[in-house]
Amino acid sequence: MAAFSIGSALTMVTIGLLVVKASSSFKRLEKGWVINNLSMASSLLILFLGAAVMLQSINHI
Repeated sequence: MAAFSIGSALTMVTIGLLVVKASSSFKRLEKGWVINNLSMASSLLILFLGAAVMLQSINHI
């Protein structure tokens, strides 16, 4: 249990540090089309993954 907690804490701290370090890069990209297209690509990916899971569950019924 302790190993899981330590691993989880290290993962969250690492992700937090990466976000802080990458924030300056995102500020430069914010003005461009990358951020707008990235959000659209992310939403489409979630939509297609949800549809794939739904179709797999329908096939198992």
